[in-house]
Amino acid sequence: MTNDLDQSVEFYTDVLGFSIFSRIEMAEAGLSAVFVEKDGSKIELMKCRGKNVPERSEGV
Repeated sequence: MTNDLDQSVEFYTDVLGFSIFSRIEMAEAGLSAVFVEKDGSKIELMKCRGKNVPERSEGV
């Protein structure tokens, strides 16, 4: 989960060399997702919007 999907996608593609292979927008659920891949590894980057977004911890 990310607060800034565009920034995360830019990091994975421009810095780490991943390629985007799919995007999903689920407006009714307030969810956006971008799927990236590199060398057989696939990662899903997600952002939630709306009223039912869970609070985030500070992270690691």
